[in-house]
Amino acid sequence: MVTQSSWSKFDSLLDATNKRLDKVRIRRRGKSLYLRATLPPKSGEPKAKQRDLPTGKSANKPGLEQARALALDLESELLRKCFSWDKWDPRYRKNTFDISKSAYDWGQEFGTQKARQIQESTYIDDYAKPLSKLPRDKQLSGALLKAHIEQLTKDRTKSRVRYVSCYQQLADFAGIEVNLRTLNPAGGYKSKPIRADEVPTDEEILETWEKLRNPEWKAFYARIACYGMRPHEPFFATFSSDPDDPFAKIPDETKTGYHIAYPWPADWWSIMKPWEGELPPVQIEGKNNKILGSKAGRYFRETGKIGHTLYFVRHAYAIRTALSGAISDSIAAKWMGHSITIHSRTYHQAISESQHKQAWQTAKSSVTANSEELLVAPQ
Repeated sequence: MVTQSSWSKFDSLLDATNKRLDKVRIRRRGKSLYLRATLPPKSGEPKAKQRDLPTGKSANKPGLEQARALALDLESELLRKCFSWDKWDPRYRKNTFDISKSAYDWGQEFGTQKARQIQESTYIDDYAKPLSKLPRDKQLSGALLKAHIEQLTKDRTKSRVRYVSCYQQLADFAGIEVNLRTLNPAGGYKSKPIRADEVPTDEEILETWEKLRNPEWKAFYARIACYGMRPHEPFFATFSSDPDDPFAKIPDETKTGYHIAYPWPADWWSIMKPWEGELPPVQIEGKNNKILGSKAGRYFRETGKIGHTLYFVRHAYAIRTALSGAISDSIAAKWMGHSITIHSRTYHQAISESQHKQAWQTAKSSVTANSEELLVAPQ
């Protein structure tokens, strides 16, 4: 895990790098690097002012080297008085369409600029694959992009939404007038259905946790089981040891940014003690969330040999909160770091017949108990 000591060492390296720069400084904000400089005014602004430009690079040694190269490039432009917002902010880019470029060439040029503006993990997930699919022997056109979206993705899927977003931005970048957003699924994409028989029961989760022999991976599993985390989130989260407020805080570096979660069922917190123990010594600096989640999944699949995936442990948490009768969907969705729409659409379908019956019996017992109290109440 990244410790305070690790950040101190990195910040010392960052200070040393900045001493070799003149008009530009590299700044760390969380786990991302930015360029700080006094930049010329944008259109309609009266004067130059200091701004932060995202580099899209992570706060680690390789990322710092790449950010330094960008800083030198920016310094050169400022010294030569040839800085252009067209280069550093894609919203100002106005292209004259170059028919000599292939669709692939346009994709690579757009991708290089886009990678500067966003986190590496976001670029890999949302841009790298769609851009790599563009042909090298054809010109870029709205018709080509539309055909690619329809051929490479299925309707009402997450990949369709990603391709539409990426290719629309590419078209805007290249100056091609086309509206690809009409290909987006009405009402959003449809997640792959979760079958109730794929989700481990509470008994199976507890049994799995008890059988795990590696203490570090056992602590990791406990945190996912108690808080319904995504497989990469335990590497970044902080956990309270206060029984009156046993929260977990998931920071900005995760998929949906900062959110807070609570254990459910509540007694698992005292059984599994998720705040205790060290996590596996997995290198997290410079790794995106997908890689970290894959490493964890590989261990449990190949070494731990558990009978379910880590994501299904997360799914089980969602179903438990839905059946609790005490936790609203809106609260549970916030604990899990996604929208209430995704929460309801994804998890309610996975509630099994036996769980529906259990929920009905619980509600029936509660109503019966309340009725009996009213009958015996003094007049």
